[in-house]
Amino acid sequence: MHRDSGFSLLEAVVAIAIISASMGLMMQGLAASTRATKLTEDKYFATILARSNIHRVGFEIPLEPSIVRDSENGRDRELEISLLELEEVGGGPLEIYQIKSRVFWSGAGAERSVELVTAKSRKGQRVQNEPGQ
Repeated sequence: MHRDSGFSLLEAVVAIAIISASMGLMMQGLAASTRATKLTEDKYFATILARSNIHRVGFEIPLEPSIVRDSENGRDRELEISLLELEEVGGGPLEIYQIKSRVFWSGAGAERSVELVTAKSRKGQRVQNEPGQ
C-alpha cells in the first residue's frame, strides 16, 4: 500500500486547533498587560499631581489649617493641612503641619485614588499667657 506524502485532514485540524489555542492565550496575556500598563500610567500621573499639590503649599497655598479642593485633567484633588503640634525649640516655637494630598479618578470601572502624606514646619508665633494664668 502506497501512502501519499503530506498531512491528513485530521493532522491539519489538530495543528490548527493547537495554534488557535496558543494565539488565544497570547491575546489574553496581551490584553491583561495593556490593562496593567494603563493602571500604572494612571497611578503615576495621579502621584505626580499629588506631589505638585504638596509643593504648592507655602507658595500658592498658605501653610495654615485648611482643606483645598480642585480638579485637573479629569482628576479631583484634595489637599488637607492640619497643625500637628507646637514645640518650643532654641529659637522659639516651631509649628509642625501635616499635609495630606489626595487625587481621585475613575479607571478600569472603579474609583481609584492616591494619597501622599508629609509634614512641613515653620517658626511659629510666641503665645503670650494672659496675666493671672
